[in-house]
Amino acid sequence: MNQRPLPGIPEAISQSADRMMERIQSGKIRKHLLGSTSHVRYSTIEDIELNSYCDFVKSKLFFDIIKLEGADHHE
Repeated sequence: MNQRPLPGIPEAISQSADRMMERIQSGKIRKHLLGSTSHVRYSTIEDIELNSYCDFVKSKLFFDIIKLEGADHHE
């Protein structure tokens, strides 16, 4: 498909993209879905991140960081 090389894109990547586009156009690939995102939908990742952040806020390291120069105020 792509006859001219694209600047900065290796030929192998360009050929792979061309093969993928040919498969899509020929109907061999009808629907492409990303991997399961159910863990995002049900906020598991958000819960883990929140818990990690809350644990960090309670740590001595947090208080050491907040006291560094550049912090406007802290309680």
